[in-house]
Amino acid sequence: MLRRALPLALILAAACERARPEPTRPAPAVEPEPPPPPPPPDPAPAIGVVGEAEVLEPGEVTTPMSAEGETTIDPSSTFRVVLNGRSVDARLALLDRDQAAVPAAALAEVGEATVLTLSPTAPLVPGSRYRLRLDGAVTSDLHLGDRSFPPTLYSLKIAGEPPPPPPRPQRKHRRGR
Repeated sequence: MLRRALPLALILAAACERARPEPTRPAPAVEPEPPPPPPPPDPAPAIGVVGEAEVLEPGEVTTPMSAEGETTIDPSSTFRVVLNGRSVDARLALLDRDQAAVPAAALAEVGEATVLTLSPTAPLVPGSRYRLRLDGAVTSDLHLGDRSFPPTLYSLKIAGEPPPPPPRPQRKHRRGR
């Protein structure tokens, strides 16, 4: 019986060793982490920033532009946007369907209000679509005073029929020898 009790006693002793609590150590002093900085405010919508957005067509005709819809314009139009405040980095850019900038002359008058004018150097292609982009010259955000605003896009369709595609070059025929 002693032979049977001895292994049992060893097993119980090992179990007691494992169950014995470890001595407690004082937890290291942990300084609380400072709260994370607040996220930067979202750029405010450009509503109320643009006082006027219009197309100046030949014959002293002005057509208002809207960022929500598409405006049909004359191929030889220029563009004028008036901002309700002072902005030193505002710019206008005219983009074609491939998002490439169209060559144009730009003028900015900065005062109590900022007036931006863009005149394409050549007439626009009839029947094609363009986008007029109002944004900032330093970053894509437009800055008006101490506030920033996301870019604004105006969709434009040029009046008229698109020009016919250029003729395909004719293949040269080889003579057999």
